Amino acid sequence: MGRLRRIIFLVFVAVYAVVAPFTVLFALGYIFSPAQQTLLQTGLASLISDPPRASVELNGVPIKDKTPFVLRNLKAGYYDIGVHLAGHHPWQRQVEVKPDRALRFENILLFPVQYDAEILGDFPVKRMWHVRGGRYVTILEGETARGLRLFDLEERRFLSISISGHYQEALVEE
Repeated sequence: MGRLRRIIFLVFVAVYAVVAPFTVLFALGYIFSPAQQTLLQTGLASLISDPPRASVELNGVPIKDKTPFVLRNLKAGYYDIGVHLAGHHPWQRQVEVKPDRALRFENILLFPVQYDAEILGDFPVKRMWHVRGGRYVTILEGETARGLRLFDLEERRFLSISISGHYQEALVEE
């Protein structure tokens, strides 16, 4: 019985000694390339879309997961990345993946194919952006924070913003 335990223990030690280094290397972003008989360092791409749950394609091949999603273990090179959602214009980019680098696409706005235009106000707009995952649109009238306006998409009205304090925090007043 003692001999059998020793053999089982040695087998587990041998398996661990072989598997553990590859597991650590994989966690650090390395993969083994059988064609080149070498370890390759990989990169990744983080994709977050608004609205979420969009389909992802890599070089025209659909990926089963939806956004938000991280494409891992990408070998160095160029890739075509596409993000698609029914009823919205697709987003596509050709990107260069470099070893040991992460590409971040965290503000992929998917615009509806058809939407109703609406005039929100009669003032010049310097910049306008949607607050991701929220119900607000932020509008900048001029060059400073005093020109900020916040529009509530659900209630269809502007909320007042006051600038106060040493840190110039914007506080929404309902």
